[in-house]
Amino acid sequence: MPGIEHITKYHGSWSFEDIIHYQERELKVDNAFYADSVFFRVFPFKTIYGNLATALDNPFSMVLTQSEAKKIFGAEYPLGKTVTLKTTGYGINDYMVTAVIEDVPNNCSFRFDAAFALSGLNAVESYNNDANNWGSNFYTAFVLMSENGDINNITTQSNKAFQANAPEWVRKDMNVSFNPLKGLQFRARYGDGVFQSANKSLVHLLGAVGLIILLIACFNYFNLTQAKMQEQKTVIGIKKTVGASNRNLSWQSILETTSLFIIALGFTLLTIKWILPYFNELTFSSYTMYDLFSSTNLIFILCFFLFSLVLFALFPAFLVNRQKVMSVVGKKREMQHGNRWFSNSLVTFQFIISIMLIISTLALNKQYRYMLNADYGYNRENIVYIPLSPESTQKKAFLEQEFERNVQTREVAFASGVFGSVGSSWGRDMHYQGKKMDVQFNMMAVDHDFFNLFDIDVIQGETFSQASSNRQDMIFNTSFIRKYQLDNPMEARINQGTERGYVIGVVSDFNYNSMRETVEPMGFLCDREWCDIMYVKFNSASLAEIKNTLSHFESIWNEVSPNFPFQYHFMDRHFEQVYQGERHIMKILSTASVLTLFIAGLGLFGLAYYATNKRIKEIGIRKVNGAKIREVITLLNSEFIVKVIIAFAIGCPLVYGLINVWLSNYAFHTQLSWWIFAAGGAFVLFIALLTVSFQSYYVASRNPIEALRYE
Repeated sequence: MPGIEHITKYHGSWSFEDIIHYQERELKVDNAFYADSVFFRVFPFKTIYGNLATALDNPFSMVLTQSEAKKIFGAEYPLGKTVTLKTTGYGINDYMVTAVIEDVPNNCSFRFDAAFALSGLNAVESYNNDANNWGSNFYTAFVLMSENGDINNITTQSNKAFQANAPEWVRKDMNVSFNPLKGLQFRARYGDGVFQSANKSLVHLLGAVGLIILLIACFNYFNLTQAKMQEQKTVIGIKKTVGASNRNLSWQSILETTSLFIIALGFTLLTIKWILPYFNELTFSSYTMYDLFSSTNLIFILCFFLFSLVLFALFPAFLVNRQKVMSVVGKKREMQHGNRWFSNSLVTFQFIISIMLIISTLALNKQYRYMLNADYGYNRENIVYIPLSPESTQKKAFLEQEFERNVQTREVAFASGVFGSVGSSWGRDMHYQGKKMDVQFNMMAVDHDFFNLFDIDVIQGETFSQASSNRQDMIFNTSFIRKYQLDNPMEARINQGTERGYVIGVVSDFNYNSMRETVEPMGFLCDREWCDIMYVKFNSASLAEIKNTLSHFESIWNEVSPNFPFQYHFMDRHFEQVYQGERHIMKILSTASVLTLFIAGLGLFGLAYYATNKRIKEIGIRKVNGAKIREVITLLNSEFIVKVIIAFAIGCPLVYGLINVWLSNYAFHTQLSWWIFAAGGAFVLFIALLTVSFQSYYVASRNPIEALRYE
């Protein structure tokens, strides 16, 4: 088509394990994918060895990153070397290294260590059956337009070609559309394991948290600077009396702020070097210290430095310089009402943010626990799943028999997927009461023991039997029955290309994926041949006994499948991975809450020091007249208690609305409890009182004579 220079397609590996065997050594490839011969012409990564433009032209050729090549071959020259690739999805094949590229940059949306020629999969019969089916949608395609290409014209021509070649059942509901590469990483539905999708909300959250912490630090410094200026009014007045100009005083303030900024910057760099690994783990990133010195970051640091000079040096100096000499040399005066109100507002704002962050963290933790421990409609306790290899797939009956012989085994079953990440969507013809209709549903192939293992009851019809696999019987959930209005579901048949595929039962809706999603129509096909996941349910809940049993299973596995390691996963821990996004956001909010409270506490300590020292003589007079230490502490703390109460009254409605908006993204969510808000306010009050009371007690317990001896 005019306007298109290249088009390339690829997809991620379908295997649970990709293992490279070379000279008696076996290494697992973490990020592998299969691409056509054009991929590296559209995305020309930096080449170290070989011709990247033609590297994937031949079947069973491969491209490695520099780190992966070094891990496999060490100091050997990698080009032309042949390795054996063992995959659970495509079997065992030999591949030759045709190119080596530099490691994929950290800020690249593509994430891979090895690329294999897509044409080599033509030798895999099961792959070809899916690849040539119009209903398959596992490819990701990118189009490189020419400079004069018109996207509107390309879209029109592509749809014409699509409509002319696609079968009717495909083209009636679909069309061809193009999306620009820019910003594509923030659209989660385009993430395919190779092209990484990023969580834009997480990016905004990190930015907001960083800005809030920065603002709180700025507010604290501004308040302390104001307090310091009030204490030093007399000194400033004397300096002006003996000839100091406003410019001299301003330069002094600038030098002080600059010195503090440089010292803080040094401590910041040391702190970043220390916490950077934790930050990378928290945000799924891989930043280095070198990345901090990019031009953008340096410009930001310079702008923030100039902003700091204006706000924290020139502005406070201006407030003092505009006052007359006699007004600052005389008796000490209280902070002006306007300045005092502004200072109190900044302190209250810190309390508001702290309360909102703590309440948000508690609410997110409650939702996270709810999703982990909710009733999903099936039993996942004491169950592990084991991905099958090509060798073990041929020995299902033997493995089942051997595993069931163990006294710790309650049940063994097989399936084509794992609850929590079911993503196989089917479009099929359904014959029902003499009518034919198109139906779409999520599908999982299972064997006849599957529902018994997970304690899923069939509410209508019958469950699968050993004969169901030959007939390819199907069971659907009530969402499917309701969507297609099947009054008598047992009269329906899903077209499998033969007279098989009758619906024999119905199960109640249950959450086969995550709590984020509504329960969609779901079908279970009894076809053991499709199953590549083995489930084992244990009698004992003891982790030690289960692991001992699994060690015994590993010895059986090694006899059946010596080329692939024995891998198992606990179902409950699997769901921790399903909700790892929520767990990371919770960690971010928890870290932000701690930092915010720490910085706010430092500012409170400074303000408490200023406030208590300002009232030393008042406290001395009260103690001479019989006031107790407890009464003095209560007096000094009351001002800060009022600020926390005001912050609580403002922060609770705000965070309540925000949390409700966030919870609306989940199809199933917990309810907000009153104790979450009470705990957030109480914790901030406790930290505030702990911080202020330390200084208050010190002042209240001093001898009153020390404060009054010079009066």
